[in-house]
Parts: sequence; structure tokens; C-alpha cells
Amino acid sequence: MPTATPPVLLVTLLEVDPAEHVEIVEKVFDTFNASHKLVFLVSTDVFGPFLARQAALEYFAPVEDQVRFRHLMDWPDYLAEKWTLLLLKWKPVSVVAYGMNVDRFLEAARAARGASAA
Repeated sequence: MPTATPPVLLVTLLEVDPAEHVEIVEKVFDTFNASHKLVFLVSTDVFGPFLARQAALEYFAPVEDQVRFRHLMDWPDYLAEKWTLLLLKWKPVSVVAYGMNVDRFLEAARAARGASAA
């Protein structure tokens, strides 16, 4: 007999300092792991805390990289489309945001489009 798939909780850690990830991951797992499938959306390439818990992980390029590589692609459109696809893929029942929420992150991507390289 198949077991029911738990609802998905999508947890965003956009522009959150990686030093804070372990504490956040542990808090989220302690609170929700028994009742939800946890999916984390991050904007860093420091994946250790998520891999240690075998968590599902999605990635958005950090704003700093969007500025640095602004001529390679249209980041705001790409990220907005990717966000839509992530919602369709995971069908979360809820989204919990640490750091920037997705709307603010997409606004920062639009602002970064016109930023000059440092």
C-alpha cells in the first residue's frame, strides 16, 4: 500500500550568510521534518549543511554574481521563470523565507541588471 506524500515546505535562504545556515536548517528540520518534505532555495554555493541533512536543494545565483555576470543573461527574467518552475515542480503548501523573500530577491535582480561593475 503506497504511503501518502508529505506536503512540501519550501524554505528560502536568499542572501543569508552561510554561517547562519546550520542553525536555520536544524531549526527547520526540528520543527517541520516529521510533517513535511523540506526543500531549500539558496543563493550560495555552500551546500554542506543541506547535504548533511540530505535536504532537497535549489539554487539562485546571488545578486553579487548577477551584477558580475549581468552581460551573460537577463537574470530577472531567468530567475522569475525559474521561480515559477520551482513552484510547479514542488507544489509547496507554504513558503518560509529567511533573508530576502523571493519578491525582494527578484526586485534586487532587476536593480542589479542596471548596476555597474565594481
